Amino acid sequence: MVWQRTLAERPGWALLGSAVPLSFFAALTLEEWEELTVKWRLERGASIPAPGLPELEELHVPRDTEKQRLLRLFSSKGVDELPYLLLQGPHAQGKTTLVRQALREGLETTKGAIYVEVPVDGTRRDLARAISKSMNYDPAAWYYASWPEIVFFPALLDRKGKRDDLALYQKKLVGLAKWFKAKHKRPMLLVIDNVNKLAQHDPSALESLRSFAKSMADERLIRVIFVTSDGLAPKQLKEGNRSRMETVEMQDITLEQAKTLLRNTVEKASDELINRVVCELTGGRIGNAIRARRVMADKFASTPGVSEDEVYRAVETKMESEAGGEADIRLSTKEAYKLAGALLARHASLPPEQKCDVVNNATLTFVDAVALLGTKERVRELCAGNTFWVRDDDELVSFQSAIAAHLMRKELNVSKEKQPKLKELDDLDAVIATGAANAAARATKP
Repeated sequence: MVWQRTLAERPGWALLGSAVPLSFFAALTLEEWEELTVKWRLERGASIPAPGLPELEELHVPRDTEKQRLLRLFSSKGVDELPYLLLQGPHAQGKTTLVRQALREGLETTKGAIYVEVPVDGTRRDLARAISKSMNYDPAAWYYASWPEIVFFPALLDRKGKRDDLALYQKKLVGLAKWFKAKHKRPMLLVIDNVNKLAQHDPSALESLRSFAKSMADERLIRVIFVTSDGLAPKQLKEGNRSRMETVEMQDITLEQAKTLLRNTVEKASDELINRVVCELTGGRIGNAIRARRVMADKFASTPGVSEDEVYRAVETKMESEAGGEADIRLSTKEAYKLAGALLARHASLPPEQKCDVVNNATLTFVDAVALLGTKERVRELCAGNTFWVRDDDELVSFQSAIAAHLMRKELNVSKEKQPKLKELDDLDAVIATGAANAAARATKP
């Protein structure tokens, strides 16, 4: 090729002839170096971020029971069986913080882990990029380094063709897991957080991940752990093939722990204000309790002589702005009013000592909720938002949080004139019995 060129062109072509093999050699070296880096990061848990909510340590909120439970799940070698895990719970429960803490503290036992957080957009491509970032691995590294190949052989290296980037990374994860198991005699740990974003934006990507998790469980190569808030993701994962999947419900802190958190950190607040904030606004949801603590401390510090009613209203405004209920169009339906009214009616009949814990005590069975609203689909649709919650593997329906119950109580008080049928809920058991009878009658019709 060089000698066929003109005299003026020969030096340039000669230089190119030497650059091609040198560039290709550099690319291969880079790929080998990248492989070592990926393994190094895996064994040291380099992809696991520092836990969020750093003030938890100062606030003396012990969550050792929950953390030890996660450590046991993460540490299992899965000799007999290796299910993939679904860790779920309501928003603001501190799931991500607990998972990160357990991963970091368990590295000595697990020998390594890869942590992936699904980006906000939650598409297949975004997930592939997130995995790439966590592994510090790019399957096209040699491609980027080989500039002469890019220029002169584009047909062989066409990156614009149709390809599944997620499948590329899954293939890499399998190879990495085989190396890891051969060295450490245990499956690799892969944690994927915020999979609710995938369910919202790209359900097919979540389905692909579920198939991958199941096949890795069958082969005992990778224990995949999905972390998600309640809503669309658990619904999608539970409606499909659930073999090999184990569901773990995360728990709130106790009301006493929430009160202690506020007492220890907001010295100017009276017990009466703390009880009111916890019982009506935060419940045992640790994320909400920490938000309330910040608002209360700031209000007392910035406004000397402020009344406790003003502090309460400031916390209420902050909680309402972050509850997300106003953007949920499902809450404008008569079914939403009916379910909220039923839950609050059941709550009103409880003894005073149980009224603080509205999430756990304002409940209906799933069967009763279906009898009330007519179909399972309506119940599940309402429970896919941030206001209602199907708990304990579909056995109980309740409010997602204390602030959700507070908002619905206010809404119902304003809307009584608009919703005259809510008066029927005064005799809730009779309404449910009628709904169950009607459902049975519909089921027996030919």
